[in-house]
Amino acid sequence: MKITREQLFAAPKLARRAKGRFDRGMEAVSAARARAMEIAQQCAAQPLLIPNASQRRRLARLRVAES
Repeated sequence: MKITREQLFAAPKLARRAKGRFDRGMEAVSAARARAMEIAQQCAAQPLLIPNASQRRRLARLRVAES
């Protein structure tokens, strides 16, 4: 972790709080990644649904726009 000038010369209590916030943020990100992986695996296991008429029209327009 790179230490900024503010962290280097800050009061110890302020630096501890900043480190705590950083650590909590990293934990939140890793938990979100784990949840995303679980959801992705569940979605991959489910069969694909057949789109209804309005969805088919929208998909057709998107395909034309990409071309």
